[in-house]
Amino acid sequence: ATEHRSTLRGILALVKVRLWCLVGSRPRIYQQLILPVLLLFFSIGLGSDSDKVETPYEAIYAPAAFSVLTIGFAVQMLKDQESKCKFVSLSQGLSVQGFWAGTFLADYLVTLPAVVAVPIFLVMAKHPGFSGPTMPLLAVECALYPLALQAFSYTASRWFSSVENMVKFLPLSNMSLGIIPTFTVFLLTTAGSWDHQAKLTHYAMSLFNPIYGLPGVMIFIGYVQTYSEPSAAEYFTSPAVAPTILAPILSLVLIVRLLRREGRLAANGGGGGDARWFWHRPGGSSGDGGIEIADDEGSVGDEDVLAEEQCIHSAFLAVPPGDILAVESAYAVACHNLQYTYPAKVSGNGPVQAVRGVSLGVKRGECFGLLGPNGAGKTTTLALLTGELWPPSGGDVRVFGQ
Repeated sequence: ATEHRSTLRGILALVKVRLWCLVGSRPRIYQQLILPVLLLFFSIGLGSDSDKVETPYEAIYAPAAFSVLTIGFAVQMLKDQESKCKFVSLSQGLSVQGFWAGTFLADYLVTLPAVVAVPIFLVMAKHPGFSGPTMPLLAVECALYPLALQAFSYTASRWFSSVENMVKFLPLSNMSLGIIPTFTVFLLTTAGSWDHQAKLTHYAMSLFNPIYGLPGVMIFIGYVQTYSEPSAAEYFTSPAVAPTILAPILSLVLIVRLLRREGRLAANGGGGGDARWFWHRPGGSSGDGGIEIADDEGSVGDEDVLAEEQCIHSAFLAVPPGDILAVESAYAVACHNLQYTYPAKVSGNGPVQAVRGVSLGVKRGECFGLLGPNGAGKTTTLALLTGELWPPSGGDVRVFGQ
C-alpha cells in the first residue's frame, strides 16, 4: 500500500510539473489551449443550417483542432528524449509506470478545453444535425478521441530525430489522415449505390486510423440521418458508433507497441522485447553471479579511477558470488566491471562498446562526481543504473542491494 501511495504521489507530481510548464509558456498556452478552441469555434460555424448533416465541414475542420494538440504532444515527447526527462525522473525515484501514467494524464487534461468545446459550440450554434439524440454519442466520442491521438503522438515522436523534422512532416500527415479518409467516406455515403463500400471504409479507418475517430462519427451521424431519425440509444447501435468502439483498440495496440519497443531498447535490442520493463525497475545481474575482472583495455590509468576499481573489486570479492549483503552495507550504488555494447544501427557498421569495464561505488549520503569527455560512457553508465538501458552486456550493478 505504501508503494502504491508513493507511485500515486509521483504521478500527481509529474502532472503538476507538466501543467506548470505549460502555464509558464505563453506560446504553448496559445498553441495547446487557445488555438484548438478557436479552430473549433470557426469550424463549427461553417456548418449547414439543414436539419441533417449534409456537408463535411464540421467533420473535417473540427478534428484539425485536435491535430494541433497531437503535434504539441509529439514535440514534447521528443524534447523529453533530448533532455532525458524520463531518465531524470527515474533517478529521482519515480517509477516507470508513474512516468507514463503522469504524462498521459497531464496531456489528457490539456485536451479537456477542446473536448468540452465541441458539444458546447454545437449547442450554441443550434446545429440541427448535431443536437438532441446525437449529443450523447458525440460527447462519448469527444471524451475518447484524445486517447487515440495521444497514443499516435507518442508513437510518432519515435520516428524523428529532431523537432525540426517533426514539425515539417507531422502536420501534413495529420491533415492527410484526417481530411482524405473523411472526405472519401463522405463522398461514398452520398453516392447512393456505394453504401457497402462506405461502411467498409468507415470500419477500416475506425480501426487503423487514429485521426479518423471523431470525424468518422460525425460523418456517419449524417449517413444514418438520411434513412431515419434514430433515438439516442439507436445511435449507439448504428455504424456511427464504430470509431468509439474500435479506436480504443487501436490506442491500446499503439501503446503496447511503444512499450515493447522500449523493452527491446532496454534489452539491448534482442528478442521480441519485454513489456514488463514498463512495470518494474530492472534489478539483479545479467550474468551468472560470478566476478569478472576488467581487462587492461577497459581500465583507465588515472590514480583515482584505479583506486576506485580496487575498492569495488575488493568489496565484490569479499563475499561469495550472489551474496550482496556486504556490498549493500558499504555502498548505496555500486557497479563492478560494468559493460554495455550498443547493437549496430546501420547495416555494415559494427556494434559500439560504450561502457568498458567501469567499476565505481557511491556511499550513502556521498556526493560523487563522474567525469569524462564526450563519448566516454557517462550517460550510458547512469542509464544502466536507473534502468533506462537494461540489461548490461557484462558486469554487475547494485542499487541499494538490488
